[in-house]
Amino acid sequence: MNLNFFVLYTILTVFSASTALEYAPIVNTKHGQIRGLINTVGLWTKSYFYQGIRYATAERFSKPVRVESFDEEIYDATKERNSCPQFLNGLGNTDVHHMTNKSEDCLFLNIFKPIPNIEDDDAKLLPVMVWFYGGGFQCGTIFFPLYDGTYLANYGNVIVVSINYRVGPFGFLYAGTEDVPGNQAFYDQIMGLEWVRDNIKSFGGDPDQVTIFGESAGSFSVSTLVISPLAKGLFRRAIMQSGSMVPTIRFSNKQGAIDKTLKLAKDLNCEQQEMSKIIKCLRSKSMEEIKNVATDSIEKMISNQMIGPIIGDAVLPKDVSRFQHGSNGPVDILFGVTRDEGSFFVVHFLPELKDNNIQMSEDKIRENIRKILSFYHIQDHEEIENYYIKRIDTTDYNQVRKMFSDLFGDLRFNCPVMLYGKQMARANPKNRFYAYRFDRRTILADRMHCDEWMGVCHASDLLYVFSHSMMTIYPRDSQLSIDVMNSWTRFANTGDPSPIGSMEWPEAFDDNELQSSMRWMIIDIDYKIENDIYKDVCETIWTKQYDDWFERNFSSQKEEL
Repeated sequence: MNLNFFVLYTILTVFSASTALEYAPIVNTKHGQIRGLINTVGLWTKSYFYQGIRYATAERFSKPVRVESFDEEIYDATKERNSCPQFLNGLGNTDVHHMTNKSEDCLFLNIFKPIPNIEDDDAKLLPVMVWFYGGGFQCGTIFFPLYDGTYLANYGNVIVVSINYRVGPFGFLYAGTEDVPGNQAFYDQIMGLEWVRDNIKSFGGDPDQVTIFGESAGSFSVSTLVISPLAKGLFRRAIMQSGSMVPTIRFSNKQGAIDKTLKLAKDLNCEQQEMSKIIKCLRSKSMEEIKNVATDSIEKMISNQMIGPIIGDAVLPKDVSRFQHGSNGPVDILFGVTRDEGSFFVVHFLPELKDNNIQMSEDKIRENIRKILSFYHIQDHEEIENYYIKRIDTTDYNQVRKMFSDLFGDLRFNCPVMLYGKQMARANPKNRFYAYRFDRRTILADRMHCDEWMGVCHASDLLYVFSHSMMTIYPRDSQLSIDVMNSWTRFANTGDPSPIGSMEWPEAFDDNELQSSMRWMIIDIDYKIENDIYKDVCETIWTKQYDDWFERNFSSQKEEL
């Protein structure tokens, strides 16, 4: 989830319709009966909405435990439940912190089902799309209004599921023990998918036609689940929007994760000689005490200084993270980015970029490039500096700002997504792969603090994937949203997103050897195909940096914990 999307909370709420409560049919699941409601968006679009279904419980820092049965005779899925505790500052006054109650008791999921017409075949099972939100693994919730799945479910005749998972220390704290394993958030996601496998047929969904999709950290999650041995067989397709577990710069090695645990313990006066005593002390602290010391800035989040994912466990063994085994069977993948992924984030490293009147000498430009790279401990900076600087007029400040945006976007989003797609295609030549770049500046860009020079910011595609009643004010954007929803749901149904609008969408690769050009669908009011849009920068600059990072941080001697 784009962090500046939280400012949409008030906007989306104002445009949402409210009606008298109508109930959806009661559903019989393996865990008991569930009552939902009829959700209305806009003037007439409706869905069956089963909100806040408990799928698991979890002790602090531990793996989730599946729910065997509900406490009540008929589970009330007509109201919002808890969001997980949030750990990110700098989101403004209308952020996720104010949306729902925050509690460690937060493992819930939402289900949106299109209301069938009289002539529909009730026996026909619908494809299922399971959503994972973004937020840098430090914030996010399924109860964010943007993630209402009613439009998507209706336009594509699919069932949309969204799964809450833990974030921050509650989602990733690592102690090197079975009781505190790290990557708890991924265990949450996997258990949510298991719940879908076991129960979605009761809602009319096809458990053999599940597509997982997510944006930013949600896309990172999708890319991890695609290759995790623990998620094998839980889905058939995957959509990755602006995020990939390649490179491993978003992961900590186990020693780094232990160091972050010890820092949290020090901040909470829980320093002990034995890890078991440290964890006991951390579990004795209140949720608010932990939030007060663990909540930090966007800069800390994007430079991997906060508690987050690890490599080398059961979720993501080190050999799997290097694509030595391919994906979990026949998983087709649609992956992509927005045109200006880096712009929103780079201004947190270099706030002077917000100033329209500032000038920056070439020496200062080089210094600022080194500043960004230093956050990722990249020391081989001269080649990177020269690559980006030689492509611009350093006296043109708009070009300078665009260069910084591109550099950060290439480092964190464009090349990771492209390289993941290529590595997966090489390991799984029988699967289908489709690539896109989203080039439409969203209608709400200015209200999302995405200034004109920042272009098509990170997460600009979200409003078009989920749509909203406000889209009707902008006919061209409304049609673009319909096209995107149709392609996303067509991919979930068939493994092929084509066509988008009236244009055929070719597979990204022609041959198993990946010698041909990589084709990208450019999604805008006018669609077009472009070839190899990131090939030069990714293969010339960033592939070596990612390989060096892995060797420095995940060598065998650092994994024996």
